[in-house]
Amino acid sequence: MASLNPNVKNLRLDFCGRITDEAIVHWASHLDCLKRVELLGPFLVRVSGWLKFLEQRASQLEGFLITQTPRFNEECIESLVKHAPGLTGLRLSRVGQLNDDWVPHLIRFSNLTSLDLSYTSASLTDQSVVELLEAIGSNLALLNLSGNEELTDATLLDGILPNTKSLASLSLADLPIMTDQGFAELFNNWDSNPALEYLDVSRNHLPESAAFQAILKHSGTALLELLLNGWKGIPNDVLLKLGERAPKLVKVDFGFCRGVDNFVIKGLLDSCEKLQEIKCYGCNHVTIDCPRKVRV
Repeated sequence: MASLNPNVKNLRLDFCGRITDEAIVHWASHLDCLKRVELLGPFLVRVSGWLKFLEQRASQLEGFLITQTPRFNEECIESLVKHAPGLTGLRLSRVGQLNDDWVPHLIRFSNLTSLDLSYTSASLTDQSVVELLEAIGSNLALLNLSGNEELTDATLLDGILPNTKSLASLSLADLPIMTDQGFAELFNNWDSNPALEYLDVSRNHLPESAAFQAILKHSGTALLELLLNGWKGIPNDVLLKLGERAPKLVKVDFGFCRGVDNFVIKGLLDSCEKLQEIKCYGCNHVTIDCPRKVRV
C-alpha cells in the first residue's frame, strides 16, 4: 500500500490487527506526505515499531489517532511529544497502559484542538485531568474522557468549567460517579464556552432533570447530536421540551429513558426539520402508534 501510494496524506485503517512492525516501519520510509494517521486495533505493533515510526515520521504529523492497542507505552508517548510538538489531534482510546503518569507528557502538546483519552484500563483521576485541562484546555474543540470511571464532578467543575473556551464536541459517557447537580452546575455556569454541537453523556445513571434542562439552556440552540442513553430519571414533561429547545438536532439517542413516549417522538419530528435518527431502545412507552417521519 505505501509503495503504491506514496502521496497519501490521511491514512485511516479500521480493524487492522494484522499490521506488524514491518508494515509500520515501511510506512515511515515511504509515506513522505503523511499528515494524519488513524488506526483501530493495531494490536501486534510493538514498542520498537512505534518508536521507529515516530522518530522518522512524527514531525510532520498533525493527527495521531489510535484505538485499542496494548503495547503503546509511556516511552512511545515520550517519543511522540519529542518528535511531534505541533500535533493538533490526539486520540489514545482503549490504550492499555495509559494512566496518570502520562499527563506530564500530554501537557506539552500545547497546540491540541482535539483530545480523546477514553476507556483507559486504569482510570485517569480528577487531579490529573484538571492539571491537563489547566494547561491545554483553552484550545480544545473536541474532548472525550468517556470510560474513566473514577472521574467525579471535580472534573466538571474544576477542570472543564474554568479551562475550556472552544469546545464544540464533548463526550463524557460511562462515568458513573458524576451527578445531576454536577452536570447542572457545569452547564448553568459555562458562559465562557459556546453552545455545544455534539454531546455524549450516555450511561451516566445519576443525572436527571436538572442536568437535562441545564444542557438545553446552554447548548440547545446549537446541538446537532445528543446522546442521553440511560438517563432514566428525566420526566416526560421535561423531555417534551427537547424538540422545541433543540431544533437543529440531527441525531438523538435516549434509549432506556423511561419518560420517552409517542408524544416526545412527535415533538422531535415536528420541531427538528433535519432530524435523521432517533434511538429509543428500551423506551417502553413508545408504541406501534408512534408517528414516523414523512419522507418526500
